Amino acid sequence: MAQNPLSRHVSKLMKAAVGTGLFVSVCSVQAPDGLLGTSGAPSGNYVAVSGLQSILCMDAPEGFGSGITATEIHAVQDVESSGLRHVLLAGSYPQLGPSTNWGDVGWRAVLTNTVTGQTQTYDIYGAEPDSQGTQTRMRLRVVNL
Repeated sequence: MAQNPLSRHVSKLMKAAVGTGLFVSVCSVQAPDGLLGTSGAPSGNYVAVSGLQSILCMDAPEGFGSGITATEIHAVQDVESSGLRHVLLAGSYPQLGPSTNWGDVGWRAVLTNTVTGQTQTYDIYGAEPDSQGTQTRMRLRVVNL
């Protein structure tokens, strides 16, 4: 059976994209440790998710080119600021698909820019590997008070 000629080129796509130099961040995924404190509330501690550490990625604002995605809500005592990010992981990570319940269990992503050293922690709002098995897209959100 003849191999689809397009599939040979698709397999080289991510390597070429990484070669552009745009992937200057790394992503490490964390999950809640599952422990409860004396009050019965979650401990607030996170542990590394095996196989999802130091993944080369490209971090961009959500909706790039379609307007500002950060929002700020003023309340009487607090100001809440949130921002959405669109992150492209250099590789297919099916364990980040919807079947892992990353949203239900509160997984988060820690992104580090390897040029500036800046680190930011985000909640994972969505993730999906592409249909060709070359990359994974994530939608992240950060909220600050």
